[in-house]
Amino acid sequence: MAEPDVAAGVRPVITLWESAGSQMEAIGRRLAEILGLPLHGQAVSSADIARAFAADDSEDDQFIRLLQSFGSDSVVQDVLSQTDLASLHDRIAENARAVQRWAREGGVLMGRNGAYVLRDWPQALHVWLDGPEPARVNRAAEALDSASEMVAVQLRFEDELRVSMSVFSYGYDPRDLDYYDLVVNTCRLDVEEAAQLIAAAARTRHPAPTREAQ
Repeated sequence: MAEPDVAAGVRPVITLWESAGSQMEAIGRRLAEILGLPLHGQAVSSADIARAFAADDSEDDQFIRLLQSFGSDSVVQDVLSQTDLASLHDRIAENARAVQRWAREGGVLMGRNGAYVLRDWPQALHVWLDGPEPARVNRAAEALDSASEMVAVQLRFEDELRVSMSVFSYGYDPRDLDYYDLVVNTCRLDVEEAAQLIAAAARTRHPAPTREAQ
């Protein structure tokens, strides 16, 4: 990993949110390398959501059942047991604590509703990774060697689920541009270009201190 290019104690905080298929994991890893920052992954991965998408009603995994309870037409309180609801609220509270703890240390945070939890955090850079749906679907279908029609349904399911989770957890819509400083079209930029662009914005938002200031 490259040496950090920002001084310890003044490390920037970058939150990333993506429309499904926008290469957030690869961009997040490269961005953390460029800036020499810790990388913190999503609380719910795309793989977790793919499992929920493919599972049937007999799924016995509590976490998958929690994910399946979310959806554009579901009312979570009506479909979850009190035990599952308590577990879900514990996860939400722990996520907020973790995001705030990591922000004090500086880092790249993927997902986790970071743009909302850290909406008033000084000098944090909030980034939405996006791109036209057909381009995102085609790229994901090639990577997964799957039919584009099925991939399109899965990506839409992931986006709808993540939005529903954010609305339930924090009462906000993560597609609201008011929460972001930068929107990056990752269908026009490759991973390296996107990571370098975000790193440049982070350096502008959170410049390293001069020697006189240290």
